[in-house]
Amino acid sequence: MVGEAVAGMYTEFKATNDERFWMAGVGCSICALKAFKELGVVDIPYRPILNSYKKAVDYMRASMKSSVRTAVDVLNSYTRDNYGSFVVIKPSKGGLMAELGSGKDIDLTPSWKRITMADAVKEVTGADFMAIEGDAEAAGGHRIQQRMAGGADEDEHRRL
Repeated sequence: MVGEAVAGMYTEFKATNDERFWMAGVGCSICALKAFKELGVVDIPYRPILNSYKKAVDYMRASMKSSVRTAVDVLNSYTRDNYGSFVVIKPSKGGLMAELGSGKDIDLTPSWKRITMADAVKEVTGADFMAIEGDAEAAGGHRIQQRMAGGADEDEHRRL
């Protein structure tokens, strides 16, 4: 009974699936009014109530349409809220220059050691990944040779 009433509301209101919660509420209300009538509890004409629901749904649809935020709206809002905090990268004589959107320069002078990932791994582990040739060596041959050279026994060699 309720399912039929809700399905009927989709037709009555020409509703989309986005309005499913509204249609469920309206359908349940109309179903309850019909049940009250059938049980002899009270006979409330449902058409005026349905018309009131239609006005409410039309109002909600208009509200939804006017309050939709597009991607451009979100970007504009974000830009407005964070203006002056963006980092702007520009080409300069020595490479690239960075400044905050407010115009304040950012010091990019390296205060840390600049090193590639491969060099960092080699420095810490001694393994030179750039010297590995082929999938087989990468998959285990190089590792076994390194361990054997470091004194791994035959049992450990078999486990590798």
